[in-house]
Amino acid sequence: MTSLMKTISHEEILDEFIGKKGTKERCAFEDKLKADVLAHKFKELRKRNHL
Repeated sequence: MTSLMKTISHEEILDEFIGKKGTKERCAFEDKLKADVLAHKFKELRKRNHL
């Protein structure tokens, strides 16, 4: 049985649903993602230090 599903990369998913790299939408998405990751890291750091 051959696979009928095509494997696509994470980059291709982002290009299709968010926008190509360098577009306004993609930059906004990546900025929000970076802010969310940073906020999560701060939360974990505060939790670890019992703050």
